[in-house]
Amino acid sequence: MVLFGSSAPILVDINLILQYITLVLLVIGYVKRKPFKTHGNIMLSVLLITVATTILLMAPRLLITFDAYGIPIVAHAILGTVTILLGALFATRFILAIKNETPLQCGTKNWMRLALIMWIIPIFLGSMMYFALYM
Repeated sequence: MVLFGSSAPILVDINLILQYITLVLLVIGYVKRKPFKTHGNIMLSVLLITVATTILLMAPRLLITFDAYGIPIVAHAILGTVTILLGALFATRFILAIKNETPLQCGTKNWMRLALIMWIIPIFLGSMMYFALYM
């Protein structure tokens, strides 16, 4: 079964769709910064989708496509992992603030903007690799 007329396996196509859903959620979360609880829930959803797709779909494909991409895919994976860790830091602060009923100040604007940019770059790099490999 082929979704985009490519030679990609169906799970790779599904992963691409999920990554663009996270991109849309990232933009919505950026626009919807207040109330902080709504923003935090949107960004937590992005983190959970990304962690799930990374573990279940992308990490296994890394081993398969490593020969085709080598260093670029490793750079993509490293940037993505660092971004997930930064997102996990903000998510942990968010969850603890909700649990402890403290103010929802989970990070500074500059760090969050950096995280947003770091999140968007791997999505586009992964898309470029998808098109190069499967189209």
